[in-house]
Amino acid sequence: MHLFDESPGQVSIPERESPAPPSAAKGPRGGGLDLSPADKIVYQLCLHYEDGDFAAGCVELLRAGKYGNARVYRYRDGKHDLVVKDFSHCPWWFRLTLGRFYVHRECLMRRLLQGVRGVAGEVHQLGPFSLAYGFVEGKSLAGLADENAQLPPEFFRRWHALTMAMHARGVAHLDMRNLGNILLGADGYPHVIDFQSALRLRSLPKFARRLLTDTDVSAILKGWLRLCPEPLDPKWAAFYKRFMRWRKFWIFKGYPLSRFFKKRRPAGEGIPDSHKTLNREEPKKTRDMEMAAAGEMTDDESSCGG
Repeated sequence: MHLFDESPGQVSIPERESPAPPSAAKGPRGGGLDLSPADKIVYQLCLHYEDGDFAAGCVELLRAGKYGNARVYRYRDGKHDLVVKDFSHCPWWFRLTLGRFYVHRECLMRRLLQGVRGVAGEVHQLGPFSLAYGFVEGKSLAGLADENAQLPPEFFRRWHALTMAMHARGVAHLDMRNLGNILLGADGYPHVIDFQSALRLRSLPKFARRLLTDTDVSAILKGWLRLCPEPLDPKWAAFYKRFMRWRKFWIFKGYPLSRFFKKRRPAGEGIPDSHKTLNREEPKKTRDMEMAAAGEMTDDESSCGG
């Protein structure tokens, strides 16, 4: 039944038909469809992408999230190479609150940053608990640091330019200090992933905006100290020392919640390095080396977080 009656001279335009669900099996409770995760992803992708036929065999699990972490999948065929993040497996109370919020937040931030080099564009909210965006081929800085790799200063200048472009769009990432969220792309440029912690800057007071943007800038300096063989400019070394001195007053020392959940996470075998974005425990020795590289270190500064 149409909302409006057609007049003799009007032509009706048929609505786009939704794809049929990939399975019609009854669920364990006798109602609805019992779809596998891959079938569910394919069905959602068909609803939001018009330029391809999707197949469940092209879905690969990258990270099996537990508790409050999304499951991360990769869909790859001849036309598409996508990341799908899905919170639908989480407990109902988390899924309906923070899960829904994280999906909305990441979609919003990626749309605000559309067109910025280093941020995957064309994000689609597949449902209340899932989203999809372009996959970025690359290796995380966290993985490179584990391998004692080195990067040229130009990489960090590009990262700084990317960060300034994000701030100019009114977005602070806030989780780039987790070097697993920064990729060295195949093009040699930095790429940023995981925007569920990001915040908009426009409605915040000046001191709060400064604190958030300084947090993002400190991530670049942290990466430089870990991965660049050249010494840090004295001006930036002083900035980093000052930031770390203040940071210990507003960061949970030792990340107790992260450590609590990390003990219960699976090892994650077979997960591509480019999408290991979980928080990493940083040995105190490495943090001390960072601060020593930034300049002379005090006892108080050596005890602050990574």
